[in-house]
Order: sequence, then structure tokens, then C-alpha cells
Amino acid sequence: MFVYQEFKQLKDVSSPVHWAMGMFDGLHVGHAAVIGAAVKGLLLTEEFPPC
Repeated sequence: MFVYQEFKQLKDVSSPVHWAMGMFDGLHVGHAAVIGAAVKGLLLTEEFPPC
């Protein structure tokens, strides 16, 4: 996993990108759904960087 602090850092990122964005104040159902969708997209991609 990579953590970016500014949008300008994304200019060199190659696709596909699976992105979850937000201010996570704790893991509740809504946040779990967002993170789960990002992880599912990542797992469906044939090539992905190691964590």
C-alpha cells in the first residue's frame, strides 16, 4: 500500500489504480465497504504491487 499526501504525487502512478480516499476516524460499516471495494478491485487486477 502506498499513502499519498497530495494529488500532485499521483501524476507518476500508472494504471490501474484502486483508490480509497477519506478521513478514517475508525473502521465502521461505511468505511469497511469503501476499503472492501478497493481491495476487491485490486484482487481482480492481474498485476498489482506488493504491500
